[in-house]
Amino acid sequence: MVLFLGSFIIDANQEGQKQKIEIKLSQEQSELLKCQGLIKQNKLEEALTCAAKLVIDYPKNSAVFSLRGQIYFMKGEYKAALADVNRAVSLAPEDSTIYFNRGVIYFKLRDYHAAIKDFSQSIKLNPKNANVYHWRASAYQLLEKHREALGDIDKYIELMPKASNGYSKRAKILYELKRTGQALSDCDRAEALDPKNFIAINLKGLIYLMKGEFENARLEFNKAIKLNPGDNAIYNNRGVCCWLLGKRKEAIRDLKKSIQLSPKFFKSYYHLGYFMHRENDRDKAKTYFLRAFALFPRVLQHGEKVIEFTTNPRLNRFARDELAAAKEYLMAAGKILPAGETKVDAKPSQ
Repeated sequence: MVLFLGSFIIDANQEGQKQKIEIKLSQEQSELLKCQGLIKQNKLEEALTCAAKLVIDYPKNSAVFSLRGQIYFMKGEYKAALADVNRAVSLAPEDSTIYFNRGVIYFKLRDYHAAIKDFSQSIKLNPKNANVYHWRASAYQLLEKHREALGDIDKYIELMPKASNGYSKRAKILYELKRTGQALSDCDRAEALDPKNFIAINLKGLIYLMKGEFENARLEFNKAIKLNPGDNAIYNNRGVCCWLLGKRKEAIRDLKKSIQLSPKFFKSYYHLGYFMHRENDRDKAKTYFLRAFALFPRVLQHGEKVIEFTTNPRLNRFARDELAAAKEYLMAAGKILPAGETKVDAKPSQ
C-alpha cells in the first residue's frame, strides 16, 4: 500500500482546455523532498537526522544514500560521504550522476586517479554532462597531464560555449604549457562572457607578469582584488609586481595582507624573506624564510621551478636572487634541505 502525503499541482493543455493535474507523492518521495528542503536551508544537522531515518526506512533506495552522502560532503566529512556514495553505486550501478558525485569526493580526498576513473565511467554512461569534463580536466591538470586536461576542457567548451569558466580553465592549462598568447586570448574571452571572472583577470595579470609587462600586470591584479578582496594569492601576486616596479612599501604591505588572509601560504613568507633581506633587516628575513620552510620544506625546489618557468630576463634574475637568498638563510640556520639540492649557488644580491 502506498501512502500519499503530498502533491504537486501543474498546468496541462488537453484539447485546448487548460486543466489542473495533481501529481501525488509517495511517503518516500515526500520525505526525500523534506530532507532536500533542509539542505537548501543549510540546516545540515536536521537534514542529516532526516536522511539517517530514510536510510533505515528505505535501505534499497540509492537516492537516500546519495542524499546523506551529499550532506556529509557539505559538512566536509568526505570519508563518510564516500561510504554512502559507494552504497549508492552498488544499488544503482548505471546511474552516471552517482559516479560523478563519487569522483568529486575522491577529488576532494586528493585521490585524483580514482576521481578520473569515476568521471570516466560517468562520461561513458552520459557523455553530455559537461560538468564531468570540467572536473576531469582539473584532475588531469593536477596530475600534470596537460594534453588530457586540454582535451576535456575543449569538450566542455563545445558543450557549454557561453560558459566563462571553460575559457578561464583552458587559459590556465595553456599558461602551464607556456602557450601564453593563446592563454591570454582565452582570458579575454572569459572576461567578455563574464566581466566578474576574477580567475581570468588574475591569470591575465600573471601572464603580463611573466612577459615582463609589470604595470599591465599590476592593473589586472587591482581589478581582481576589487572583485575578490578575500583572495590572498592575488595580493601575493600584486606584491611581487609592485616590488619589480620599485614600489617597495606597497609590495611589503600586499605580502603582509596575503599572510593575514592566509597564514599558511608559504609563498608570501618566501617573498617577504627576500624583501626583508633587500631592506637589510636580516632578522626578519630569517624569520620569514624559516616560516616558509616550516610550511613547505621543499620551498627551494619550488623556487627552482619558478626560475625554469620564467622567460623574462628581469623576472628570471629576481627569482634567482630570491632563491639564492633563501638558500643562504636556511643553510645558515642549519636546516637540512630535502633530497635534490637546488642548482642555484650564486650569492644573493645585497
